[in-house]
Amino acid sequence: MWRRVALSSKETLEQLISYQAAIEALNSPSNEWLKVDYLIEFGQWLYCNEFPLQDAIDQIEWAVDIMLNMKTETELKKEATKKTDSKRNPSKAAAAAASKKAEKKGGAGVGKGKGSAKPKGPPATPKPRSAESRTKTPDKSSDGRSETSDGESELTAEGIVPVVKQAIIGVLPANSALTISDLEDVRQLDGLIRAHVLLAEISGMSSEYYKDYLLMSQAYLMRLLQVTIGTSGPTMKEIAKNPPAPVDSGKKDGSAKGKKKGEKEKEVPVKEKPKRKGPLDHIPSNTEDWAVYDCPDEVMDAFRHEMMKTTGINNNTISKPMLTMHYLDELIKRLRDIGYNHLALPILVLEDILSRDVLKNAPLNMSVHSKAAEVCLELNLKSGCNFHEKLAGPMVLNEDDQALSRDEIALWKEKQIQVAKEEVRGKESLMKAAEESKASEKAMSKMRSTVPSNLDLQTETPVESHLGKVLGAVNYRDVWTDIAELLIKQCHYQSAREFLNEAYSAALAFDDSALQSHILYLFGKLALVEAQFGQAFNFAKSAQENFEGDEMFWFNTTMLMVEATLNDYENRTNKRIARGILVHCLNEFARIAEERKNRACITGYIVGMLEAKLASIQISIIFSEHDDINVPKVMKRILSACQKYESSTEKLIRLGYKREVLPIMKEHSKVLRQMAGSALETEIRHTYYLQSMMVLKEACCLAEEVLHDVQTLTTLHETRNISLPVQRELADIMIECGEVMLEIFKEYSKEVRNKQLEDQRKGSVVKMVEDYIRATPLYTHMEKEWVDATKTVGEDALLKFVAAHNLSSNIPKLKSRALSGIGRMLLAFSMYVSPDPETQWIVHEMELIKLEYQTEENENKPKENPESKNYIRYSKQIKQMNDSDDVSRHYMLQASECMIQALNLALQKHYTDVASTVSLELVNCLGQYDPQASSQFLALYQSCSTSQTLEILLSRAQLDPMTSRLAALLHQRSCIVSNDITTNMSCGSLMTSVEHALEQEWEAWKKLDVKTNHLELLKDFPSNFNFLILQHSPDRNYLYGAVLDRPKSAPAITGKGKAPPVPSGPSRAKVFGVETSPELLDELLEKFTEHRQSVQQLLLKQEYQRAQAMMREKMLKNLDEDLIKKSKHFVIEDDAEEEAKLQEEFRELVNDMETYLKPITCQFEGLFTPQIITPASGGKDAKAAEPQAPQEYVIMLADPLLLQMPLEALEFLQNESIVSLSRDFSLQVFHHRFYKEEPTPAKPEEAEKKKKEAKSMDNPMSRIPGLRDASKKQAKIVPINRDIPHYCQGVDTMNFRYIVDPHLDCAETELNKPIEVFNKIVEEYESQFTPRWLGVLGDEHAPSVGEWEIYLVENSGFIFYGMERFLNYIPPAKLSALNIPECTMVYILDMAQTSKSFTRQSKVDVLKSANILALEKPVETMMLISLAGVKSVMANQWFGTLAENAQRLNDTMKDA
Repeated sequence: MWRRVALSSKETLEQLISYQAAIEALNSPSNEWLKVDYLIEFGQWLYCNEFPLQDAIDQIEWAVDIMLNMKTETELKKEATKKTDSKRNPSKAAAAAASKKAEKKGGAGVGKGKGSAKPKGPPATPKPRSAESRTKTPDKSSDGRSETSDGESELTAEGIVPVVKQAIIGVLPANSALTISDLEDVRQLDGLIRAHVLLAEISGMSSEYYKDYLLMSQAYLMRLLQVTIGTSGPTMKEIAKNPPAPVDSGKKDGSAKGKKKGEKEKEVPVKEKPKRKGPLDHIPSNTEDWAVYDCPDEVMDAFRHEMMKTTGINNNTISKPMLTMHYLDELIKRLRDIGYNHLALPILVLEDILSRDVLKNAPLNMSVHSKAAEVCLELNLKSGCNFHEKLAGPMVLNEDDQALSRDEIALWKEKQIQVAKEEVRGKESLMKAAEESKASEKAMSKMRSTVPSNLDLQTETPVESHLGKVLGAVNYRDVWTDIAELLIKQCHYQSAREFLNEAYSAALAFDDSALQSHILYLFGKLALVEAQFGQAFNFAKSAQENFEGDEMFWFNTTMLMVEATLNDYENRTNKRIARGILVHCLNEFARIAEERKNRACITGYIVGMLEAKLASIQISIIFSEHDDINVPKVMKRILSACQKYESSTEKLIRLGYKREVLPIMKEHSKVLRQMAGSALETEIRHTYYLQSMMVLKEACCLAEEVLHDVQTLTTLHETRNISLPVQRELADIMIECGEVMLEIFKEYSKEVRNKQLEDQRKGSVVKMVEDYIRATPLYTHMEKEWVDATKTVGEDALLKFVAAHNLSSNIPKLKSRALSGIGRMLLAFSMYVSPDPETQWIVHEMELIKLEYQTEENENKPKENPESKNYIRYSKQIKQMNDSDDVSRHYMLQASECMIQALNLALQKHYTDVASTVSLELVNCLGQYDPQASSQFLALYQSCSTSQTLEILLSRAQLDPMTSRLAALLHQRSCIVSNDITTNMSCGSLMTSVEHALEQEWEAWKKLDVKTNHLELLKDFPSNFNFLILQHSPDRNYLYGAVLDRPKSAPAITGKGKAPPVPSGPSRAKVFGVETSPELLDELLEKFTEHRQSVQQLLLKQEYQRAQAMMREKMLKNLDEDLIKKSKHFVIEDDAEEEAKLQEEFRELVNDMETYLKPITCQFEGLFTPQIITPASGGKDAKAAEPQAPQEYVIMLADPLLLQMPLEALEFLQNESIVSLSRDFSLQVFHHRFYKEEPTPAKPEEAEKKKKEAKSMDNPMSRIPGLRDASKKQAKIVPINRDIPHYCQGVDTMNFRYIVDPHLDCAETELNKPIEVFNKIVEEYESQFTPRWLGVLGDEHAPSVGEWEIYLVENSGFIFYGMERFLNYIPPAKLSALNIPECTMVYILDMAQTSKSFTRQSKVDVLKSANILALEKPVETMMLISLAGVKSVMANQWFGTLAENAQRLNDTMKDA
């Protein structure tokens, strides 16, 4: 009753007094469990109402003491058996009593009744302290066990008269030697688990006992499993001897429907009984066994047996299974948060038993197994993950569960209708009674007040107001929501949406506002990962408006709004809006932190995370708005953001959130590295590098602390075969730290080398004078730190990489990164130890100098006398240099070995970023010493770099997952990879299925692949293909060039035979590397961009003037012809002058480009000069031996920056022997275009059948109108029989499609109208290859996007002839999602403008985002077309006129 009063009261003081009275009233041993429940509830109430935190903890620890000291049913049974034994054997009983008496005399005095101390471990029960003074009758049996019965207690004055006494909270332990192994009661262990989880939740992560509370909970749980499963053997034997009668599965449900349901639930999870190593009651001993452990059905049958009614896991021992499930979920979450992921597996076993046997709920059991699969994947236990995925089955809604939920909703609605009717009826009766009796107002008010209260009691109990959510039976809507949250985390978005929809409809029906808000938040998360950013923001806002949750609810919804705003690419002020949200949120949480002291740990965490996010947004805004960050105002803003990083880090570390702080510290270090890279002064650069290194070193220390704490719980043997998330996070941080240290070492090595070269240029006298007058250097604080750090930074970096490699175990991505770091560090050591500066790019010059020096030495100088002073003087230096050179070579050999291993692993696993870094380092390692291998590695680096660029471009084109399946798969994959270090989801089955779908269905993804045999791709090309490579380094400080070796033979691609093999000769491979300037490259690109705009303006102006002149001429036909000629003359003169100016500007730009590339292109001069061959003298073969100019086919492979320039205008390419000059992005992309795998030969019968089908069916599924008529069209076609060379691919000229001038943007007076020009060409070549061409002309109708797709897909070649840019007509998302590998050629005649087209397009472009406009540029357009699978693309890169496009089309058709 006192508790009822506490729940009904609205004032805090009344609730406090009522709770105290309720607890004091429970004095008898029979009420101990009720007292435990009230103490726990009272502790929660104190915590939520901001009473001192220690008072709340004291109440819960008091409950723990009572549970540890109470006499359980198991103990009572043991005592009963002892009494019966003593009656049977009195002599043995007397001896036992005597021994006990002797023990009591020798032992210390213990309080009355059997008690116990807490098990060894954390001080979960500190010394009892008084929480508050209250009136209490001291009674020996109040908290312990009383040996007197209730009937012996008598009323005394002390019990009636109130006396103020000090309250004694807690119970003194009666048995200080009690250990966990002494606890055998299941209900007792269940209560201890829940109490310790609650203690951990209340104390917070900042408490020193937080981990101890969680570990105690886990220890009690392990004991519970040992007590129950480990002792089920005798019961199973008894069941085997006396099997129970078969019980109908539908008996409990009481209907045939229930029976069917029970049968279905048993059939859904198809369980494969695992092969068990030991007996059924055996408990796993290590993590790997726990991962694949499933409690046998025989054990659960034993739990239900009468013999284990009090010792098994059943409804009798677990009285509140849903409450236990709640605390077990909380325990799993908290253990995973602090890094103890492997300890969650036994807890999931208990959850499986509860959901499968006690609660008998299939969806709940499915969520448990899904969670277990997630934990196994985090631990890299793939066998366990597959095991639990099979047990969970397909993650879909069960129709029976859905039907039951809807039945509950219908029943609830019926009850609501009945309540409403009763309320109306009650009001009517009251009004009638008032009219008839005309009773007093007092009586009426009483009647009115009583009726609503009774009605309320029927509908809902209002006394549960401050208790929060009350857990009872399994609630489908709650389970579905939990499953949906789990599925979103695991990237199963479609299934999650189905669960959320059903759960939300149920929550609306039951008016569950808290659940509605949680579901709305999950809908927002789902919208965020599906790139529906506006929806995500609105869902988060609706969730906040719908329900006032706790601090974490507001934090999560606010962060969802911030992320949705930041990712909204269509909003140009998205970053500033997100910053405003965060600033407001920070102010609010700072106020809340002052009000809620008990939640200081949570609010501190929230404030720290918000500060870090705010700093990240500020840095992003600064770097996007300012190119030069060395401006004082900009630098001040950056330093302010860095202070926020430091403040956030300090808060989180102080509160114990060591894992959460690691990404923040990584981001902080990255900002400092960027600042160091752009610093102008050496000392400032050193300062930022050191700060970046110190931040990452601190992060490594924090991660090491967490890992050591986890590893010391168990033996190393148990954790040897698993990969902990903390372990991977530490390896990642170590690699990042090693990268910074490597940069510092390279910077230091560069400075030392420059100083060494400077000293070499000085004479001996100058050195002596400088040594004499040099003063002792006075270092500043940072300079001294730099000197100290550089002494060991190389060794420290190598140790970090090696440690990361050891920690990465079976994680290939981390392993490849660590191997790459080791190799690059050893290469840096090699360069540093070498007595000479880097010589890999001046090998030829060195050889020439060496030859000249040897000849001069042999001619002029006599041999050196070994005893001369000079020989003795320099011999030591020579020996030192030789020794240093040997050490340098040794380091280089080790570096090459490590990097080759990293490269092989990266190529096998398709880690193009790692492969790109390693291949470039190998290029720098080999240089010109091995030009053949070095050029191959440079081609590999370019292919990997291009693959990364194309992947980014594809992601930018497929921003919305709703547009295509390709976009959805790409987004799903990016979400899987985004947090892969912690979740390890890239090793899961979902990632495998996503990548398999991408590889099988989408040409765009296939084109991103870099083959593992990339170094052998040249074998698939003809011998007259010449590959030239021009590629910048990632920082654009170096420019590399190479000529690949000639292929040794030419394969048969589409021709009928193979080309004759070319005899092997000397290698023609060359490779070069020169240092360049990023600023110079940016300036050159800017000039080309300005020139392109100038040309565009001139051409548009000319077109407008030409159109106006034609209109004027048409209007003034009958006027004086001299007037018309004069006006034409002035226009032509002005245009000619401007055109000449632009021509001169273009020549200057070409010269600038030639100057920029001269260090590389000068090495290519003479490469394609034909050799002079003298004809054979006389004979009949003299005619055949006449010299012929070789036909060279040059493929220029350049990076995207250089592809924006007119590379074809380079001087060395102006050679008569070059008959074909084309460009591409990389060797791998060109191989995808050129090489076509020959299909497996079919049987003759199947081949004939296919031919007949092809003849009888002319593509009946085609959506192109007129295709059937065109295919049947008989025309006098002149046969063109050409032998296709082995180095070419044939095009079906009958199967071309076209779209010409879709919007009719030409003026009426235009002489070169695209439609007229194209119709004329089709008529002209109708007898050869155009009669079956189909397409859309602008004068018919403007084609829709769907028509564009149709005509692009169903063809062997496609022609676009029109205005503006090609991608103005078909969106990039649609183009990149097309699969058109059969399209051999796309011919695009665009980049021409008219005033009408310019006006129309400018109105459209205003509405486009910057991202879409960037994708419409020429180079990006070619990339997207290539990703679609097109073999060859011919397109304009510069703006031109309609006349030029018409001329190009005519020339192409003539050549064809």
